[in-house]
Amino acid sequence: MQGLSELPGEQAPSLALCMIDLDPDTRDDPSDLILGLKDPVQRRIPSRYSYSDEGSALYEELCRQPEYYLPRLERSLLAAHATEIGAKLEGTELFELGAGNSEKTALILDAILAGGQACIYCPVDVNAFILSKGSSSLVEGRPNLRVRPIVATYDQALEHMRRTASDPRRTRRALMFLGSSFGNFRPREQREFLSQARAALRPGELFLISCDLDKPTEVLTAAYNDRAGTLAKLELGVLRYLNALYDGDFDLDSFEHVAFHNGEEARIESHLRSLRRQTATLKKLGVTIQFEFGDTICNDVMYKPSLNLLEATFRDSGFITARTWLDEQHWYALVMLEAA
Repeated sequence: MQGLSELPGEQAPSLALCMIDLDPDTRDDPSDLILGLKDPVQRRIPSRYSYSDEGSALYEELCRQPEYYLPRLERSLLAAHATEIGAKLEGTELFELGAGNSEKTALILDAILAGGQACIYCPVDVNAFILSKGSSSLVEGRPNLRVRPIVATYDQALEHMRRTASDPRRTRRALMFLGSSFGNFRPREQREFLSQARAALRPGELFLISCDLDKPTEVLTAAYNDRAGTLAKLELGVLRYLNALYDGDFDLDSFEHVAFHNGEEARIESHLRSLRRQTATLKKLGVTIQFEFGDTICNDVMYKPSLNLLEATFRDSGFITARTWLDEQHWYALVMLEAA
């Protein structure tokens, strides 16, 4: 049920901070997992199983690895162009999907506040605790910042924006989607997501999105096969997580992590490869999987499009590319879109 409540805390609640709870249904529905594990062409595990508590901690560790360039490139672009981005977003009610702790977004918010105007920021995430912690940190020392966290899925948040778009009392809105998470969607999912985002915005409203671009194979391969083995630990940990959730008996020592660049499909694929003939069972789901030596389970697919392909995808979904910021090597892009 949709509701409005103050964030918990020992001090009196601040007028600058309140939480909207759209009651995301975070209960696990394993039907897509079952279908994926039984797929006769390519077994797969939905990516959400990568982000258990262990997986989330390992992802933070991965972001510190020298080969994993993505977070450093994004942050450097945000820092270099925060003033220009802030000027474009000034005066908007700013929504961010998958905001997490909003650490990077503070660069943009500070640029907006530097212009002297108040700012309304609406971070969206399914994790209320992370939203509460990050939002509380943001308002400290920023008296002109109003934070309205939204506990919701992407779909719920975009539908909320769509339903309230016609309210004449609402100011101009803008949307952000950082972390290059767009590349985790398959092409059909990308189109569906962009269609929802376009429906949530009024003509002329803005959408800032970050995307990792196509680049030399050796760079991509190194990023997803870091020398410390952090991503391998994360991906193998998915099997441990499934064992715990569904009373499974996956033998982690009998699988290895393999990530490779599929140039024809412009994507990196991350797989777990069986090292022997074996059987694994998830008793609570009534699922048994037979593996031959070399059989794989696909854990993740990360698309790395060319800039031209990316801009064509945006255009076909009802957006105009208003501005693009690139690093020197053109490996990563921040794109400001305008709803046509």
